[in-house]
Amino acid sequence: MRRNIILAGSFAAKAFVIFLIILSSATVLGQYAEFDFDKKVVKFDPAHEGFIFEHNFYFTNTGDTPLEVYSHEVECNCIQLIYPEEPIKPGERGYINMTFDSSGKSGWQYREIVIHANTRKKSKLELRVKVLN
Repeated sequence: MRRNIILAGSFAAKAFVIFLIILSSATVLGQYAEFDFDKKVVKFDPAHEGFIFEHNFYFTNTGDTPLEVYSHEVECNCIQLIYPEEPIKPGERGYINMTFDSSGKSGWQYREIVIHANTRKKSKLELRVKVLN
C-alpha cells in the first residue's frame, strides 16, 4: 500500500512539473518584440544616376521582449542594409541604415525592404526617388 502512495505522489509531482512547463511556454510564446518606426517610407529629392542615397530608419521596440533583426529581403542588390547586431531592449531605440546605389537606374524608383525579426509580422520599409540621366 505504501508503494502506491509513492507512485501517486510521484505522478502528481510529474504532472505539476509538466503543468509549469506548459504554463511558462505559453507565457513566453505570447511575448513579442515590436517595431515602431518613426517613418516607414522615405522620399528622396531627385538626383542624377550614380548618386548613392543614404537614410537611417529609426525605431523604438514597443514590444515585451528584446528585438532581434535576423535578416532582410530587398528587390535588388542596389540596396544595402546595416541593422543592429545586439538586441534592442523593450522601450529602447535603434536604427536600420540603408544605402541605395542609383548606378544604372533611371526614372522613378520604388523599392520595398522587408525586415525579418522576432516580431509578430514582417516589417516593410520603402524608398522612393526619381533618378535623372
